[in-house]
Amino acid sequence: MKNKKIILDIILTLLLGCQMAYSLISEVSHEITGLCMIALLVLHHILNGGFHRHLFKGRYSPYRVTLTAIDAAMLVIFLMQGVSGLIMAKHIRLFNVTGANWARQAHLAGAYWGFVLCGIHAGLHMTGLARKWQRIERRELKACVALIVIASAAYGAVAFMHRGFPDYMTLRQQFVFFDYGEPLPPFFRDYAFILFLWMAVGCCIGCVLTRRKRR
Repeated sequence: MKNKKIILDIILTLLLGCQMAYSLISEVSHEITGLCMIALLVLHHILNGGFHRHLFKGRYSPYRVTLTAIDAAMLVIFLMQGVSGLIMAKHIRLFNVTGANWARQAHLAGAYWGFVLCGIHAGLHMTGLARKWQRIERRELKACVALIVIASAAYGAVAFMHRGFPDYMTLRQQFVFFDYGEPLPPFFRDYAFILFLWMAVGCCIGCVLTRRKRR
């Protein structure tokens, strides 16, 4: 079961990257991958049914409160993405509905907020990696790993600003501008580092909260 969850998470991450590429992969591909994401997200929640069954059980530590809040925000955003995407669909129309103007703005902001929250969500589950790093005895290796992480997160921060995330997330910019001459590898590289940045942020938050819990 654990391996199935990991494979599913990897597929969802790859599809998320394709979704962010939007017009660079064609609108038809965007709509197809979007429908695939909806189906796989439903499967993701089915495989993680234990989370829902225990939602109102046990004590809520600061870590659990944070993780639950992030998960709830992601659920709302991806539901909104699914509904707004189906409303705006041009090639695969499952429903004949109107309201494309609000749907476009909601879909735009939701896409970038969802991407950031996915990174934080993944990072919150990676506190074990941080503890393994702390147990590394060789100082040179430990410093090398730390430098790689810091450099990668720094590049992600630069790409985050360069790719206009703050403007899209706050709707200061209500249209996404693509360089249609840009090759896909640099695009996916930047988005991979942006995702890594927020994974690092989530991991740091998780480490702080779990440390308080242990104390």
